[in-house]
Amino acid sequence: MDKVIGIIKERKFKYICFFWFIISIQFVIGSNLQVKGQSIESFQDVVFSLFKIIFLSVIFVMLHYSIMKLIEKIKNQNNNKDLLVINDKLKKHSWLKYFLIIALCWIPVLLAFYPAIVSYDGGYQIRDFFFRGNMYHHPFLITVIYTTFYALGVNVLNSATLGMFLFSVFQMSFMAFIFAYAVKIIEESGKKWLRNISLIFYAIFPYNQLFSMITTKDVIFAGLMIVFIIKLYKMLEEKYKAGDYIFLIIIGVLMLLSRNNSVLVLKVALPFIILVLIKNKKNLIKVISVFLIIICLYQTINKSLNTSVDKKNDEGYLRISPFSQAVAKLVNEKENELTEMEKEKITYYFKDYKKLAKIYKSNIADNTTGMINNKNVMSDKNEFFKFMWQLGKKYPVIFVDSFLNTTRGYWYINDNSFNKIWNEEHPETMGALELFCFKIGKENGEVVEASKLPKLKQLYQSLFCQNKYQDIPVLYILFQPATYFYITLANLLYSIYKRDKNKQVIAIIFFIYFASCFLTNCAIVRYIYVIIVNVPIMAYLATKNEIKGECEKWNY
Repeated sequence: MDKVIGIIKERKFKYICFFWFIISIQFVIGSNLQVKGQSIESFQDVVFSLFKIIFLSVIFVMLHYSIMKLIEKIKNQNNNKDLLVINDKLKKHSWLKYFLIIALCWIPVLLAFYPAIVSYDGGYQIRDFFFRGNMYHHPFLITVIYTTFYALGVNVLNSATLGMFLFSVFQMSFMAFIFAYAVKIIEESGKKWLRNISLIFYAIFPYNQLFSMITTKDVIFAGLMIVFIIKLYKMLEEKYKAGDYIFLIIIGVLMLLSRNNSVLVLKVALPFIILVLIKNKKNLIKVISVFLIIICLYQTINKSLNTSVDKKNDEGYLRISPFSQAVAKLVNEKENELTEMEKEKITYYFKDYKKLAKIYKSNIADNTTGMINNKNVMSDKNEFFKFMWQLGKKYPVIFVDSFLNTTRGYWYINDNSFNKIWNEEHPETMGALELFCFKIGKENGEVVEASKLPKLKQLYQSLFCQNKYQDIPVLYILFQPATYFYITLANLLYSIYKRDKNKQVIAIIFFIYFASCFLTNCAIVRYIYVIIVNVPIMAYLATKNEIKGECEKWNY
């Protein structure tokens, strides 16, 4: 009994309990939404759900603690046998070796989806620029990259297909280079097992192979963030020279320019980072200075670019998209209970309350967002939010459930709604990824799909366009977005548990970025791809203290 009490009092045990309690809540609520369509039906349902949460928490905690103790026992037994020593041989390893391994593993996918996977925003960005009056989509930098390669193909190579193939080669080389750099950094830790797993992950994990040739801003943004995170952590741990600060700032600005809303992550993260580093004045000044310079430079450059093409970024409607979902769900389920005044106001703010309910889809807000009358909302925002507050108080469960349904793919690991989003131009593909080529232009301006390995293409399309990956036992969870929310949360809690302020800075940035995805119109893989590719970096940082202690002990 004393041993049990001792375990319960352990600080580590409390952190484990907290983590699995949060996950258990998500399991139960997510299951209720997916199976029943509601998170709460009655008081009896609340009691039963609480029982399930407690039961799952106990099971998960017992498994976690038992596995952790077993690993500690094995490590202690093999401590003298498996200590790694960083020596001169490590210096002979080159990032070029890792670059070549990653690139070679990606070539079959490049051939299978030749010339490129022109999907998501990329196709619209190219089409709207060339065929709709030089119309720029955000972010400006990514639009320039896509249109440059497309124009090169049409005007120089006389083939848009070849132009987009060169884009694929460029983006794949860019990402392979950054992944190789990440593996090189991880290798410096002396953990060969972590280096090898990271290399395998970057080289053969399907998401990495496929995203490397997909036209979405999230890819280049993810690559730049890897470099930014590594350099930011090194700034906190080491003494930087002027050149190091300049490089970090340049990478930071490019990162924000590759995904405009990412600037909000730095702005929101900064107050929390200040609280964490409040007793470390030196690092606090470093972070504040670097962040402010990056944000100011980004805003200046972005404003200049938008002015140069006479484009205004009006994305206010995106910030109120959760309300469009909530109201649509409300009208869909409770239309008969609404007063005539409420129906009139809903029509005023959302064009047509009947149509709003008709086009409602629980897993994506794109349809209902398109119904927002932005002019009416912005004419008196206070009145709009007051009306939303009144409806929310009247129907709280519906409002909460509408938000949980739209974001369910991000926090419920068994979710099957995030992979049912389809492109209206390719309705046959309803899966986790959009693996098709957007129709652009005619003749030499048309990007023609010409797979060199059609069988491999069919395999990937069946896995991620028809969701056959879900038939893979256990491993299917690697493709579920919620898995990476759990990892991000665990990373934050672990950095707090270890009381490592510098690691907490990095963990805060990751967590706030993931949290910002909950405000998007749907749960979709590409939005959290930046988190997926940074998992090896999280693992590297999580093991760094242990490695540092070993290095000091053995003087290497």
